[in-house]
Amino acid sequence: MDDGNGNTANATIQVHVPKSQNGNPAVDDGAAAGYTVAGSCSSAPKLSGNFGNPAPQAVIPEGYALEQNYPNPFNPTTVISFQLPVSSEVTLAIYNANGQLVKKLVAGEMNAGRHALVWDATNDRGARVASGVYLYVLKAGEFTAQRKLVLMK
Repeated sequence: MDDGNGNTANATIQVHVPKSQNGNPAVDDGAAAGYTVAGSCSSAPKLSGNFGNPAPQAVIPEGYALEQNYPNPFNPTTVISFQLPVSSEVTLAIYNANGQLVKKLVAGEMNAGRHALVWDATNDRGARVASGVYLYVLKAGEFTAQRKLVLMK
């Protein structure tokens, strides 16, 4: 970056992109992504303000939540998202319609924050599972939630 007075420096800026130019939802809101702008800023007005390089701040959720998987129905993969307000011992498991365990996606301590996991429609042995309705259950601390997902082949 050049301020027009011969002073040069590197700068980092966090960008929020609420919508794309054609009105579709943003591909990335910039909250965790870095953007690099190459080129001269010599034609820009003199810059002022705080140009430090603070580390991005993670947003810690206020409560536990288990989101609906996406896409649903799915084939061959789906994303399961959840949030933790505090570090917790977490179990996230997939069950078939008979209540039998199909696969554990998570079993252990996880940090507070937002998490997203991909299920590839396989069981604990790595074999593809049949089309149908499945249940995924999140247990974290005292919190328990479940949702249905549909695999269509």
